[in-house]
Amino acid sequence: FRISFFCSLDQLTQSIREVGLIYPPIVTPRNGFMVPVTGWKRILACKQLLLSSIPVYVSLEPDDLKSFKLALFENLTTNKFDLIEIAEIVSGLKKFGESEKNIVQNYLPLFGIPPIYDYLNLYTKISRLNRKEKRIVSEKKMPLSVIEHLIQFSPKERKIVFPMLVFLSQNKQKELLE
Repeated sequence: FRISFFCSLDQLTQSIREVGLIYPPIVTPRNGFMVPVTGWKRILACKQLLLSSIPVYVSLEPDDLKSFKLALFENLTTNKFDLIEIAEIVSGLKKFGESEKNIVQNYLPLFGIPPIYDYLNLYTKISRLNRKEKRIVSEKKMPLSVIEHLIQFSPKERKIVFPMLVFLSQNKQKELLE
């Protein structure tokens, strides 16, 4: 149910060290394990602090789509999602069974994206970038205009192009890709 992947835990770890865990993560049982629905960063921060146990809320919701929506809406009000996170959300909604029509009409506008199927397709393609590419896009805060060009390349071509993009300004990135 994880939406974001690349983050620093330093401030969160410091906060938990100083005042404790304020908001327990939500977990749900899946295949004999307790799976984080929300709060995976809090769990990792507690792990870094070598805490032997932490309080959690247990959700017995069996529906993966509903659990994914819980993770989305808990984060929606407090986080500004980047392009990769939006792509992961769109991909997750599709994976867990949300209709494309509903994603376009009801979810894309939540992120300030016009409710147009072309955007659904674009963000779906972005979600298919490999983990290393996603990290670079996220860390460099590459704009959508650059990513649109980038996803037109094959994985083999992207492997060649990506190292060149890392050190360029956004205008130069777009120029190179064009």
